[in-house]
Amino acid sequence: MAAAQSATLDHFKCYKAATAKGTPKFETTTVTLVDALESKLTDVTKPLRICNAVSKDGSVIQDSTAHLECYKIKDTKTDPKQTKFGGATAATVNQFGSETLTVKQPEVVCVPSATNGQPAPVNLDHFKCYKANTAKGTPKFETTTVGLADEFETKNTEVTTPFSVCTAADKDGGGISDSAASFECYKIKDVKGQTKFAARDVEVQNQFGTETVTAKKAELLCVPSAVDLGGCDTSGITTSSYMIAFHACTSNCGNPQNHTIYLAGSNDGVTWSLISAFAGRAGSVPDLVFFNRYLYLFHAAGAESWVKMNACFEVVETGSVALVSAEDTAGYVDPSLVAAGLDLTLFYLPGIFGADPAGCTSYPCTKKIHSATADDTTLTSFTQVTGDRVALTIASGVLSDPDIVAKSDGTYALYVSAGPSTYVFTSPTVDGTFTSPDGSTPRAISNNSGGVPSALQAPYGQIWLYVTKNQSGVEVLRRGVSADGITPISDAQFATVIDHSISAGFTSATSVSSPSIIPWPDSTWSRQQ
Repeated sequence: MAAAQSATLDHFKCYKAATAKGTPKFETTTVTLVDALESKLTDVTKPLRICNAVSKDGSVIQDSTAHLECYKIKDTKTDPKQTKFGGATAATVNQFGSETLTVKQPEVVCVPSATNGQPAPVNLDHFKCYKANTAKGTPKFETTTVGLADEFETKNTEVTTPFSVCTAADKDGGGISDSAASFECYKIKDVKGQTKFAARDVEVQNQFGTETVTAKKAELLCVPSAVDLGGCDTSGITTSSYMIAFHACTSNCGNPQNHTIYLAGSNDGVTWSLISAFAGRAGSVPDLVFFNRYLYLFHAAGAESWVKMNACFEVVETGSVALVSAEDTAGYVDPSLVAAGLDLTLFYLPGIFGADPAGCTSYPCTKKIHSATADDTTLTSFTQVTGDRVALTIASGVLSDPDIVAKSDGTYALYVSAGPSTYVFTSPTVDGTFTSPDGSTPRAISNNSGGVPSALQAPYGQIWLYVTKNQSGVEVLRRGVSADGITPISDAQFATVIDHSISAGFTSATSVSSPSIIPWPDSTWSRQQ
C-alpha cells in the first residue's frame, strides 16, 4: 500500500542541544506514546536536540513558528515488563527519492515548542523517532548537497546518510492532527570553508514547561516523507468518520446464540453502510474500543470475550476475560469499555446465578453497575474497582446495558438501559460514583424512546445517543442529539438510522439491536498481524 505524505509539514534542521549551564535540569517525566509502530509508557529523560523549520534550496517555510524540542526516551520499567520494540522495515519516499530502511530502537520524542518568546506552532504534531539505516541489500543513500536557511544560520550542507524515521505520535491521549505527518532524518555536515556554527542559548516553552537549552551544532535534516511500515493492504478499505457495531437477528432472537455482530461506517452519524471487510461474527451485545493500536470487539459468545483486529479487519487474536472480584462471583454481562492511554476500564452489569442479571430475583432490589481495570495489556484479566459506579433501587422492570463515555470537558457520562428508556448518570472521574443530574431520581434522557444505548462525544459538546427501539415487533437503531449529554431528548427528536435495509441479506423481520459507536480509529491503527 502506498503511504501518503503530509502536504503541510515543513523541513526541520535539528541542532544537538543540552540544558544550559547554570539552569535547572530537566526532570524525567513519564508519558504514554502511541504511534504507528507501538504503544508504550515512556520515560522522557533529557533534551537532546532543538529543531527549527528550515528552507531547503529556497523552499518556502509554511509555519515560521514551527519548532520541535527532541528529548531522549526509554521504555518505562513496569511489572510485567513492556514488550521490547522488535524492529521494522520502512519504505520511504521524499524529495531525495525512495529507499528501504531498517528501523531500530526508539531514540527521541519531539515536542512542538515555542522558542525565545515566539508564538507556539499551530497544528504541529508530536513525533516519535526511531534510529534507522539503509536496509541490507538495498542501494545506499548518496551524499547530496543542499542549501539550508533557518533562523540560526544559512549554510550549504551535505546530507550524508539516513539516521532515523519519525512518525506522528499521540502523547497522553492528545490525538494526532496530521495522520500523514512523518519524517526521514539524515545526518548532515557543513560544506567545507564556511563559518563554524556558534553555540547559542534558546529559551524553550512546551508541554513539559520552560527551560533554556544550548544549541551546540547542526546535526540532522528531517525531511517530510511518505513512510510505509508494511502490514496488510488497506487500499480497499473505505474509511469513515465513525464506526458502529450492532447485532442482528431474524428468528428466535431471544436466544443470543442466534445473534450475529456487524460493523458499519458513517461520516455524519446518520447514514450508515456495512463494512464489507468485516464479514460478521457470531456474538451478542457488542462493544468497540480502540486500544493499544488495535480495534477490540468485546461481546458475549461463549468462551470468547473479545476479538482483536488490525486495520484490515483481520482477526489478530481472540481472548477471554477473567474477572477478579470477591463480590461478583457470577461474572459479568453487558461490557462497555473506555480507554485512557494504556489504561482500560470495563463497566459491566454483575451476573446473577440462574437468573436474568437485568432484573431482580425479588422486588424491590438494588441494581448495581460496577467497573474493573485491565491488569495488563493482554486484556485477559480485569480487577474490580472498589465501590459501585451506580446503585439504584428499582421496584419493577430492569436495569442493564451500561455505556460509558469520556466527555470533552474531562468528565464521564454513563448511559444505562431501563427497558424501553435510557437513564443518564455522571461523574467527574471514571472510578467515581455516578449520580443522576436529578439527585436521587434517575433522569431519563430517553423516555420510552429506546434503551440498550451507546453514546458518542460529538463536535460542539453534543452527545449523540443511539438506542434500540422495538417498532411493530422488530428492533431498529435510533439516534437523538443532546446538547450536553444530560438534557432529555424527546421522542420526536429521535430518528431511525439503522434497520433491516442496511443489508440486502436482511429481511423485514430482521432486528438490529445493541449499538456501540466510536470514532473511526486514527492513523496509529496497526496493519500488522
